[in-house]
Amino acid sequence: MKKSLKKFIWEEMANKGWISDSELSKFCGGEPNFYTASQYSREYTKLNSAKSAFKDWEDDPKTVIHKSIRKYLIQREEGNQWTVIPKVYYNFLKKKGVKCI
Repeated sequence: MKKSLKKFIWEEMANKGWISDSELSKFCGGEPNFYTASQYSREYTKLNSAKSAFKDWEDDPKTVIHKSIRKYLIQREEGNQWTVIPKVYYNFLKKKGVKCI
């Protein structure tokens, strides 16, 4: 069974930190969709940078995430201060089981 393009790109980014056009061509068996590939690589870097910025917040039981109309937000303690996070990180936290309001 063939891997998805997203999974292939994320594995290559995890191993080497970058991916070349020739590797994409070999995987796709021809001309790859470079726009989609660049989107997946941007998502990977956004997720990793958000993970490193909020590494203490992931396992904290006081952490709450929220999806407003246009933004994805995270709050550590009860109060009025929310921080904007990328959509990829929001989905990651939601799958992980962080409290969502």
